[in-house]
Amino acid sequence: MDIRNYQGDLTEITAKLHEVFEYDAIAEYLKTAYNVGADNNDIDLYGKPVKDYDNVDTHYLSLYSLEKGDVCTVDSFKELVSIGKALPGVNKIQMVFIGPNSLVPWHKDGMHMTDEERERISKCNILIPACVPKGTTELVGVQLEDTILDVQDTIVFESKHPHYAWNKSSEWWVILICYTQRGFINE
Repeated sequence: MDIRNYQGDLTEITAKLHEVFEYDAIAEYLKTAYNVGADNNDIDLYGKPVKDYDNVDTHYLSLYSLEKGDVCTVDSFKELVSIGKALPGVNKIQMVFIGPNSLVPWHKDGMHMTDEERERISKCNILIPACVPKGTTELVGVQLEDTILDVQDTIVFESKHPHYAWNKSSEWWVILICYTQRGFINE
């Protein structure tokens, strides 16, 4: 899926992200972020509990959801959220922090749903890089089924398909994810 087919213009949100995100503030951001590897009952695509992995250091900082509204606790991100909410079809925005030598296990969004339910709410993830460690896709990347995606630039994919991510570098990998309805991506 090509990001150029998204009906919205990501120029403003990308510029604002690079303006407000501070790498040195990661520790501060993580204080209010949800740690995927912590005490949760999530499982990977193959039924393995995420808490059984020893290399999951992934944190989500919720900024906005259609159901809950603005949930951003970081003042400097509030304008970023306003820009994101105005994008066509966006119903959720999160900052994702993937720690050094860490991964996001194989999964598909809505894993606890039936295929019919997942198809009905079909959505896409728009990943906008805030801070990507330099290197090849061997070091930092996303795999969508059999395809490895280059994360140095903004990417989009349907989240109902199996995917996972890895960061084999010694630095944090930080992305902004805008979840959008599938209908806002042209074929």
